[in-house]
Amino acid sequence: MSWAERFGKDLERGREYEDYVSERLWGLGLAVMTYGSVVYQEKGESLNGVEIKYEGVFRRTGRLYIECRQKKSKGWEVSGVFKRDNTWLWVIGDYEGFYLFTKIDLQMMHGSEDGLWETEIFDEASTKNTSGYFLPIEVANYMCIDYVKELSIVLGEYGMERDFGKTRLVRGKLARGENPKWDLGI
Repeated sequence: MSWAERFGKDLERGREYEDYVSERLWGLGLAVMTYGSVVYQEKGESLNGVEIKYEGVFRRTGRLYIECRQKKSKGWEVSGVFKRDNTWLWVIGDYEGFYLFTKIDLQMMHGSEDGLWETEIFDEASTKNTSGYFLPIEVANYMCIDYVKELSIVLGEYGMERDFGKTRLVRGKLARGENPKWDLGI
């Protein structure tokens, strides 16, 4: 399969996942209206600032890929969590469940001012056309706003189940540019 064919297939899978998440969030009380055209996507991925990403391998790898920059004809440009648009809420996961993060928290976890430099906190990740970092699931569990499971009936139920002491510890370490993995026993 050529790169273009694979890209088209991945794009369609991503759009289908956006529809799935939008429908799930609608049922939980959060309406998301995604933009389909390139022109409107310059404003952001959706009218209300919600970006949705399908991550099909995180359960196997134990980490989420967070995109920070993209290779264009002129070189590397900010994208993903550093793209300057209306996005404030980042949704990433698969059909079993997905995480909700604030965009600013994902920027902070990168550890740089603008996303153009390599992260100093977590492992750097690169593909042919994008670059970012790998966020360990153990850290994501404490840094997310919420985690929506297949059977979740309200937003916020996951946040009420976690250890708030560890959540404060992880947030404090990341705010100082330190990796909290040792404190979580990873």
